[in-house]
Amino acid sequence: RAIEAGDAQTGVCIMQMDVGLDTGPVFLQRATPILQDDTAGSLRERLAQLGAEGLIEVVAGLEAGVAVATPQPAEGACYAAKIDKREAQLDWTQPAQLLERLVRAFSPAPLAWTVWRGQRLRVGGAQLGLDSGPPGQVLSAGPPGIEVACGAGSLLLTHVQPEGGRML
Repeated sequence: RAIEAGDAQTGVCIMQMDVGLDTGPVFLQRATPILQDDTAGSLRERLAQLGAEGLIEVVAGLEAGVAVATPQPAEGACYAAKIDKREAQLDWTQPAQLLERLVRAFSPAPLAWTVWRGQRLRVGGAQLGLDSGPPGQVLSAGPPGIEVACGAGSLLLTHVQPEGGRML
C-alpha cells in the first residue's frame, strides 16, 4: 500500500500484542526508503530482513531486561486494507504516475492487468512514457514496450503476460 500511495519510506515495528489490531506498545521501529524501482516483492524482502533483525534485537533486550515499549499514539494510525485482485485493473483515465506505482505495488502478485482485444493482459513491469493521447490508446508498440496513453502522460508496458501465456 505504501508503494501505491507514493510514500517515500515504509518500515517495520516490533510491538507487544494487545486486544486491538496493531495497537500494542512498540519496542522497536525500523524504516527503509521506497526506491523508484521497488516492487511489492523487493520491498517485502527488505522489510522481512529488517523485521527479523529487529525481532532478534528486541528478544535480546527482553532477555537482558532492558527492552522498553512505547505506547502508540491513539490518533494518526490508518489500516492498510488487504489487496483485492479487482483493484489491480488499470484505469487508463488515471495519471500515468499512479498507474506506474500500481504496477509496482501489485508485483509479483496479484499483478496489474488490463483488457486488450477482449482478453486479460497482465502487466508485470512498466515505466513512465514520454507521449500522450486519449486515455487507453496504444501510442506505440515494439521495443522497449507498449506505450499506452493515460489520463495524464503515458505508461510504457515493459513486461506483459497474455491470458494463458508467459510473461513477455
